[in-house]
Amino acid sequence: MSEKTSKEMVKELYQAVVGIKDNPDDNGLIGDIRDISKKLDIVNGRTRANEIRSKVNQAIIGITILGAGGGITKIMDLW
Repeated sequence: MSEKTSKEMVKELYQAVVGIKDNPDDNGLIGDIRDISKKLDIVNGRTRANEIRSKVNQAIIGITILGAGGGITKIMDLW
């Protein structure tokens, strides 16, 4: 195999980074990063939704415990 010229190496590097024109299957590193970014947006949205659900559940549990504690205190006052 012969040594590659600078022009050939630049062309290969360009194809690796940007992709090949008119080939939607090869978007290069830029396309890969774009795809990863889209997937991360979806995952982050799900994570945020789970965090909100968790905080709501914690609040409900806290309110329930405080409510029960208040009820117990009132019962103890009757003694």
